[in-house]
Amino acid sequence: MTTARFTNKIIRLLVLVLLLSQASKGVAERATIAVASNFQSTFNLLAKEFRQHSPHELRVIVASTGILFNQITHGAPFDVLLAADSMHPAELEKNGFGTKESRFTYGIGRLALIWYKEPESVNDQASEMSEMLIDLLTRSTGKIAIANPKFAPFGVAAQETLEYLGLWSAIQPRLVLGANIAQSFQFVSTGNAESGLVALSQVLSNEAPTKYWEIPAGWHQPIRQQAILLQSGRNNKAALSFLDFLKKQQAKLIIKNQGYYNPSM
Repeated sequence: MTTARFTNKIIRLLVLVLLLSQASKGVAERATIAVASNFQSTFNLLAKEFRQHSPHELRVIVASTGILFNQITHGAPFDVLLAADSMHPAELEKNGFGTKESRFTYGIGRLALIWYKEPESVNDQASEMSEMLIDLLTRSTGKIAIANPKFAPFGVAAQETLEYLGLWSAIQPRLVLGANIAQSFQFVSTGNAESGLVALSQVLSNEAPTKYWEIPAGWHQPIRQQAILLQSGRNNKAALSFLDFLKKQQAKLIIKNQGYYNPSM
């Protein structure tokens, strides 16, 4: 083979590699996923699994559902919302911010009462869990952290739980409101609050605090966490691919293992 022919062959190979590289870049897209703060650690696991099977990239924005909702209605260029409730996604769909018939429930959140330090004593003789928690909360004098019910669905569930126990009014002076459920958990884990009502998923994905009680589902309205494809993401291949991934068995198993009920498992 002459030097000229060898050189031409090398050039053709380089051009082919360049064309394949450009084609690959054309296939891969990037989506911005707005994620409710209670779901952040679970989303990180899902995103890691998603990247192993997809060329697409995901960018995440984390805040309370209410804050994310306000940002979307004021023009934030998010492609997908993973909310901590069903009300906000429904409103987005109704008002044209979300793609019709794209909503689905990806998990049902569970609430837990956590304690910064092991309580000195628990009424083990209580005939019901409600009696035990009422005794525990009324005997203590420390701050109790919950997410702000105005912005966070888990805050609404926390308020409903305290109302169920008949403690909402009496406990008002001791409440510390987090901007979202992540901040509420931080208040307790750092000792700035003695106890808190947070997402069970946060307890399972963190080492501290170690003492917790899962709140029975009947003490508050179901926390149906819904996903919705937003208008800016309706033609985004990465957004569409990720939502499809959320419906697959491998994603459902991750969600379940992180402390959520899954309606389709």
